[in-house]
Amino acid sequence: MQNIISPLIAYLLSAGILFSDLLISGYQLLPNGSITRITGNYYIVFQLYILISLFLAISALIIGIAKGGVLTKKRCTVAILSFAPFITIAVLIVILMQLGYKLNMAGFLSLANCVMLFAFISLTDKHKLFVMMKFVPFSKERKFHLELRSILIRFSLPASGKSVDMKQLLKEVEELVVKHTSQYFDTQKEVARILNISESSLSRKLPKREKS
Repeated sequence: MQNIISPLIAYLLSAGILFSDLLISGYQLLPNGSITRITGNYYIVFQLYILISLFLAISALIIGIAKGGVLTKKRCTVAILSFAPFITIAVLIVILMQLGYKLNMAGFLSLANCVMLFAFISLTDKHKLFVMMKFVPFSKERKFHLELRSILIRFSLPASGKSVDMKQLLKEVEELVVKHTSQYFDTQKEVARILNISESSLSRKLPKREKS
């Protein structure tokens, strides 16, 4: 039923725009050369449709973050962050239009759409999703990225004449990768399989607090 209602509303609004002046009564040229609409008496209906659609989309993503699996949560998180510029601009433009400002909505939303679509590309690829998640504050991926970067910086110290404990650095990298991978699997057997090591080797590499 919902699959029918949503397109039906969109078709009715499109018909209202094309065949009547209730939503958009005309167009006018702005000083910058772009074209904007002249609002009809019921243009607020179109604005409410946009805001409600955005609200429902965000609500669905929040539910996905709260109740979805690990991968679903990450995809919903990236999606909701990529929606942020679009939603901010859409709400701001609606408010400004209600205050009487004449704006070309298409130009602003096209830019926000580019940002959103660029982020959406990462949702279908697990590696790209990880790359996007490392920019999300307080995420496991960002924490891993920062910890790994701090270790890798120490690998460059010999170039400046400073000595490093190579064995200790490699051990820290191993422990960090094992610890991070363990957050995505329920058993040590799965972690060992994905890292291509034995369970006994994995057990030795896990920090003590992770073993318990």
